[in-house]
Amino acid sequence: MSDDPFEDPEWLEYAEHVKKTLIPMINDSAVAVSLVSDKLDPKLAIETGYIILMDKPIILAVTPGSKIPAKLALVADEIVEMDMSDPSFSQRMSEAIKRVAAKLDEQ
Repeated sequence: MSDDPFEDPEWLEYAEHVKKTLIPMINDSAVAVSLVSDKLDPKLAIETGYIILMDKPIILAVTPGSKIPAKLALVADEIVEMDMSDPSFSQRMSEAIKRVAAKLDEQ
């Protein structure tokens, strides 16, 4: 067995999923919404990195009380606190999406 984590069958399966499913979804999306919490995971890192490399607009949906990494905040076009118990969340997210989409239309 190799010590190389990139030869692990689970990693290879996930990498194939990223190539066949995730990348086409990101390519077809005008705007990306990334969920940010204090819990970091590889899936979020891969998605966010690819979104940044594709120069896609990013809206961060941040769970209440979570610390946004400073460099991630720099690449965000909008940051919206995502408190699902707050009835204004969907309206605030909708407005953020409209602002980001309007900037795309200006380009």
